[in-house]
Amino acid sequence: MGDVKWDRKDPKKEIVEFIEEHKGELLLDFTTVVKLVGFFEDENDYYYECISLNKGVYYKSCVGAFYTLKGVLPDKEYDYLVHFFGLNVDFALQAQRNRGEIP
Repeated sequence: MGDVKWDRKDPKKEIVEFIEEHKGELLLDFTTVVKLVGFFEDENDYYYECISLNKGVYYKSCVGAFYTLKGVLPDKEYDYLVHFFGLNVDFALQAQRNRGEIP
């Protein structure tokens, strides 16, 4: 499966390349399907910007790993997952907006 292992010489470069390659795809974050949408960094760490159906937008430390689903799941099942995710993600984002967590 598509687990991610970083070269410690330049982890930021490899993380950004992974994000560019998989941006917009659905990935598995342990047991949760998430959409990878971007990158964020602060003085302490690098983060994946993700959207999940239960959390909405959240930031996951790049210390953790994802498992790719595109190309692993059969195309028909992956496409259904994308469709299902798209139908439901607006509810998660609206809930965050209602709580004032995102604009």
